[in-house]
Amino acid sequence: MNYSTGTSPQAITLGDFNGDGRIDLAVADYASNSVSVLMQSPTVSLSPSSLAFGIQNIHTTSVAQTVALTNTGSANLLVNSVGTSGDFAQTNTCGPTIAAGSSCSISVTFTPTATGTRAGTLAITDNSPGSPETVSLSGIGGTAIGSVHPTALVFGGQLVGSTSAAKSVALSNTGNAQMTVSSIQINGDFQIASNFCGHGVRPATHCNVAVTFSPTGTGARGGTLTFNDDATNTPQLVALGGTGMSPTTTTVQSSLSPSTYGQAVTLTATVTSSGGTPTGTVTFNNGTTILGTATLSSGVAKLTKSTLPAGRDSITATYNGDTLFATSTSAVLSQVVNPAKTTTIIKTSLNPSALGQAVKFTATVTSPTAHVTGSVTFTAGATTLGTVPLTSGTASITTSKLPHGSTVVKATFSGGSNFVGSSASLTQIVN
Repeated sequence: MNYSTGTSPQAITLGDFNGDGRIDLAVADYASNSVSVLMQSPTVSLSPSSLAFGIQNIHTTSVAQTVALTNTGSANLLVNSVGTSGDFAQTNTCGPTIAAGSSCSISVTFTPTATGTRAGTLAITDNSPGSPETVSLSGIGGTAIGSVHPTALVFGGQLVGSTSAAKSVALSNTGNAQMTVSSIQINGDFQIASNFCGHGVRPATHCNVAVTFSPTGTGARGGTLTFNDDATNTPQLVALGGTGMSPTTTTVQSSLSPSTYGQAVTLTATVTSSGGTPTGTVTFNNGTTILGTATLSSGVAKLTKSTLPAGRDSITATYNGDTLFATSTSAVLSQVVNPAKTTTIIKTSLNPSALGQAVKFTATVTSPTAHVTGSVTFTAGATTLGTVPLTSGTASITTSKLPHGSTVVKATFSGGSNFVGSSASLTQIVN
């Protein structure tokens, strides 16, 4: 070990020159005509020399930071006190005596009592010549401010005993300090499906929680999602709502099948549920075509139609639901509708007629079940006089080109998808 002395040390002696019970050295310096006295003493080294804690939510305690104290001197260090000032606290492993070359650690925490910059000092008093030794401490008191979006979740109707799709809530931190979420609570017929808020929320960020709805009964169901944290506005609440609904079964029947086009057919839908008697409306469809909507009475709705198209119609009845009962659609009812039979008669305005004289022929087409639409083709022998659309079941054509003699004039109704064709003829005499 080397010690500094004056110029040209010549002689050395030992003794306890300061009365501390330890051996000291005295060295005669020949060139400088002086004596160098070298006494044993402790020396304190602190690392680091300052601690900065950054932003910490007010009234909460930071993670501890550590200062290492080392006795780099040649004598025992006698520690009298270790303390902090300001919004800082410490614990330490330093005993009352630290031998030369030994170390201990001091753990410092920051608990801001107000917002803004906070300062303090870690101070150690001891028998070192440099006592007290200090470490500067700093930190910023901040606040976490929580907000939720949306503030309410509405799940709508859900069958009793089933679980809805999840809906998400975002918890945001609009403050300048870390927000720690201590717990998330939920009640009613609602469940937390996933939680990504377990690691807290940094400033200007958010975390998500997903919620599902599993009603245990019918009617309006309510609950609350509660976030408990260290924000200044804790707790944050989200209102939860949904409706428990009973399942339903819908059936449909026809009053007449097969039927004939134009005949009145009454479709009857019956809606049942184990939860009671459904109310509301039923919509009747033929394939994708809406036939009409009827109101339920004691669980039954009826619709009468006389315009069902001829063919094999696919009839369904859809219950549209109400506040307590879920929607349902019946199985397909195959309704057979036959084309309507028709009768055609033909009349002439003048018979016999003279050659070149104008004659008007009128055809009337009727059906026992429906108003007939379509067209009539008039022929005179092998000659087509023309095709005329029916108006109120009647079609007429006038000609002055009939040949001399007897001519068979025929009116033919071609029918169509809803009607069976028919025809009639007469003999026109031209003099």
